[in-house]
Amino acid sequence: MMRWLYAFHYFTLEGCSFREARRKSSRLSRKKKLRDFGVMLLLQLAYGLCYMLYLLLLVTLAVAAGNVFADMFVFRWVTSTLIWAVFLFSVMTAAVLGMPISYGCVSILYYRHKEETGEDVIHSQAPAYTVDDRRRKTLHRRSVALACVVAAGCFGIGYLLCSGKVNPQIEYIRTMEITAHRGASAFCPENTMAAFIGAKKMGADWIELDVQQTKDGQIIVIHDTNLQRTAGMNANTWDMTYEEISALDAGSFFDPAFAGEKVPLFSEAAVFAKENGMKLNIELKPTGHERDFEKDVVDIVRQAGITDSCVITSQVYEVLEHVKAYDPSITTVYVMSLAYGDINRLEAADCFSVEAASATAGLISRVHNAGKELFVWTVNTEDSINRMIDLNVDNIITNDIELAKQCVYESRYGNLLEEYLKMFQ
Repeated sequence: MMRWLYAFHYFTLEGCSFREARRKSSRLSRKKKLRDFGVMLLLQLAYGLCYMLYLLLLVTLAVAAGNVFADMFVFRWVTSTLIWAVFLFSVMTAAVLGMPISYGCVSILYYRHKEETGEDVIHSQAPAYTVDDRRRKTLHRRSVALACVVAAGCFGIGYLLCSGKVNPQIEYIRTMEITAHRGASAFCPENTMAAFIGAKKMGADWIELDVQQTKDGQIIVIHDTNLQRTAGMNANTWDMTYEEISALDAGSFFDPAFAGEKVPLFSEAAVFAKENGMKLNIELKPTGHERDFEKDVVDIVRQAGITDSCVITSQVYEVLEHVKAYDPSITTVYVMSLAYGDINRLEAADCFSVEAASATAGLISRVHNAGKELFVWTVNTEDSINRMIDLNVDNIITNDIELAKQCVYESRYGNLLEEYLKMFQ
């Protein structure tokens, strides 16, 4: 296509046929196509960078205005309306200017190449375009009327959004992720390194695991407080040291092929996640016998370097408060069997995780519009997975990783047009 970069100029400026214009463009761009491509590419990169810097400035001003008028509804309404109007105008301006800037660059290259090759510059004559005073006044009145209508529409929409009477369907542009519940627990013994390796092989985005503290203060990965079900010993985790627990077989209960699988340390799972690019959903299960439980877990997260690729979750809200008090940068998730009321007021929870039966369109919309995400558990059937997909939750926690991935893939790529249309409903 670079051969025909100047065809439009020849066609419009010299009045030749389009076929002749393409032929002349190919001749003018001979031995210059790679250089012209580089110039055009650099122009687009520069234009994109300028636009991103402009948006960064707008975001900074928007945050500042939001902080100033956070408690005043009228000012917040007016400010947010103006901010969104400016953003919309900036996007439209960028789209409108993109083509003229590109063609301006093509024009510069066109005349420069003409000069380099000694080719004559020919300009066809076009009649002058004039606007009389009467038409100018009419255009001015129409422009003012259109501006008033647009302004009224913007403030009306801004009021509806700020008052909560309208919730935009922003969830349709979110990316849905798959979490392996206790690792690949349908195929491997739960909460073991074998299960975590299996989750990686099956393509899970996240690994969900449970952590507790042993008698000697070690953080281990296990769900039950009693070791009977998974390790065959009727003893509680807080009554045993890690040396004693590590001697147990945590694999045979699932299948003899996994005999010898150990209860892993949380630090082992954290290192595995870091080395394999996996995200961790770390559920803290306090027993009342811990010492510095939250601090020890956060310290391991920091040491493994996975602060930005994990969430710390718990069904005990005080645990999240302790985590935030120790390290506010850690993302926390409140796990609930039943969600009711205005859960967004729970300040120690950055996101929420609910049992699938509690997930409703209203709940998800409220959570998303508060800038938070919703995890759902434990979703294992095709019907239930597809229901969560239709509700546009952010993260599906499942035992059947491959089924969940297949359902998400089919919904996103099999009904792509439908998904785009949903964004505007």
